[in-house]
Amino acid sequence: WEPSPSARVAGYEVVYRATTEHDWTAALDVGNVATARVPLSKDDYQIGVRAYDAEGNRGPVTFATAGR
Repeated sequence: WEPSPSARVAGYEVVYRATTEHDWTAALDVGNVATARVPLSKDDYQIGVRAYDAEGNRGPVTFATAGR
């Protein structure tokens, strides 16, 4: 993903859910990085990314794309 230009961003979470779920069911804190590998199949899960700040406020989820 493209990192946020905001200086307030403290890190990112990769969120995911089974393709049959309506809500995000889990999150992995990956820190302040712009890439992450997760042991999930894109065929079985929807995967997204959201930023958070030092106070714990979280931004909206955007869908992640596979790296090349």
